[in-house]
Amino acid sequence: GAMSDETNAAVWDDSLLVKTYDESVGLAREALARRLADSTNKREEENAAAAEEEAGEISATGGATSPEPVSFKVGDYARATYVDGVDYEGAVVSINEEKGTCVLRYLGYENEQEVLLVDLLPSW
Repeated sequence: GAMSDETNAAVWDDSLLVKTYDESVGLAREALARRLADSTNKREEENAAAAEEEAGEISATGGATSPEPVSFKVGDYARATYVDGVDYEGAVVSINEEKGTCVLRYLGYENEQEVLLVDLLPSW
């Protein structure tokens, strides 16, 4: 009687909702997939362009060259950070190329310290 009709109507409503929901999810998913594809393509184009630029730079300079470090010679004045964390002015007494260090004699202190050449700061 009346009972079974109601049940059928409820089932039908649900299936319609589910169908509509599935369709909208499907559309959203498609739109998302399309957007992802777009951004991926753009990214790949940008990467390719960047790679070309880098390759161009290297061949133009004849090999990847890093800027020359400031090179100090014996007798040069330079600053180095002492163990107390303060920068002091000193004179380069000797250089050990192999180790990449030099001995710096601090001005006015007469004490010497071995410092890495890369840690030397230009003199004031």
